[in-house]
Parts: sequence; C-alpha cells; structure tokens
Amino acid sequence: MNTASTAELLGGLNAVEIRFAPAHLHWLGREELLRRRPRIAVIGTRKPSAEGLALAASVATCVVDMGGVVVSGLALGI
Repeated sequence: MNTASTAELLGGLNAVEIRFAPAHLHWLGREELLRRRPRIAVIGTRKPSAEGLALAASVATCVVDMGGVVVSGLALGI
C-alpha cells in the first residue's frame, strides 16, 4: 500500500477539496491514474437495486470512455 498527502498525490486542490479532503490518501495500483482528470467517485447505497448497479456501471463506463478515472473508497455497494 502507498501513502501520500492529498496535495502531493492530486496536485492543487480546489476550495471544496481543501476543506473536506483527508490529510493523506492510501492506494494500491497505478499512481499515475490518480493524477488524471476528471476524477469522480460514484456514491450510492450499501444495498443497491439492480437498476442502481446498472446506472452506476453506465456512469463509470462513460467517464472512463472519456479519459477520466473513477476512484473508490472500496465501500460495500455503490
């Protein structure tokens, strides 16, 4: 597992990110993907419906197809 400050890993943060971002992030995998923009997190529920899962997958696919990255906190569900 890798660890870095949020600013080190993600670069300049906007006002919302500065206010709410954790001091450090931990990740596995390819660090360069975390530097890509746009980055989005798809959030929802721990008990998603089949329709919710399909919609989340569709949104994630669109973001990736446009060169973006979907980040996840690895919570159960969406």
